[in-house]
Amino acid sequence: MKKFLALILLIATTTTLLANSDQKTFENQKEIPTPQPMLNSQKITHFPINNSSFTYISIGANVTLLLPIPVPGVNIGYREKYKSFALDMSLYLNSLIVANAIGGKVKFLKNLSNTYIGGGITGGTAFVLDTPIIAGGNPFFTIGKESKNNFYEFDVAIIGISNLGFSINPTFAFSYGYKF
Repeated sequence: MKKFLALILLIATTTTLLANSDQKTFENQKEIPTPQPMLNSQKITHFPINNSSFTYISIGANVTLLLPIPVPGVNIGYREKYKSFALDMSLYLNSLIVANAIGGKVKFLKNLSNTYIGGGITGGTAFVLDTPIIAGGNPFFTIGKESKNNFYEFDVAIIGISNLGFSINPTFAFSYGYKF
């Protein structure tokens, strides 16, 4: 098999060279071009990370039209701040003792001084007595205000998708966070 493949490679190479007899090779090429450094090229710079990036824990509550009572919750997360925007990643736990939800959130926030606006996506699973009953996620909008040691924010989600299908279920969440 190896001899057969070597023969095919030899025939293909010979055919290519015969078909392009005026093609330059390294032996008959007078000058081999070498890459030239770019003149006046700009140095690639990255957005400097703002020294106010932080880890946080927050407490809050969610209210939805399907369950119109406040559901308390806790988030733990990290917010990476850049010049004019921030990326926020967190894990959450919401609990009503017999019914719980766990999941994660990712947010993109636009910094406006000490106020921010943005949006993100959340995904998670709801449990009733240790039995998963629904898994899904939804996009949401967020607005918040930040100070030196803490922040508070308000999230609004309208639509969602889960293992039960697409749903329109307005959800409102408020949280107060402490930076550390």
